[in-house]
Amino acid sequence: MSPNYVLRRFNENDRSIARVGVWVFRYASTAIGNHFGRSTYDGAMKKLSLTYSGFEVAVVAQKGPKAGTTTITIGSATTEVDLNSAKTKPRMVVFVDPHPGQISLVNSGGASLPYVDIDAFLVLTQ
Repeated sequence: MSPNYVLRRFNENDRSIARVGVWVFRYASTAIGNHFGRSTYDGAMKKLSLTYSGFEVAVVAQKGPKAGTTTITIGSATTEVDLNSAKTKPRMVVFVDPHPGQISLVNSGGASLPYVDIDAFLVLTQ
């Protein structure tokens, strides 16, 4: 018999997510829960962090023509994720990692591509 797994969703406005800087909640019928969190790059720190236990974590984001990059950190490993796309693409899994712990996400874009739109964190647990 195989084990039972549960996919836990933490929307961008979940109380488990720590925020630094301004994240605006924007309505979008295409987003999970009908809204996502947007940060605009202005040189100030914009960060989301989630401490979790589980087997894998994924980041769901919206890609788009004005989207920039985000820096994702788990433990000592850091990855740049480009969210830019010629067309808007909602509900995209843009990052998956199999390590438990804490995930942090920082808007690392620039003035020409300022937005980071985060829809949810997904955590696979048992």
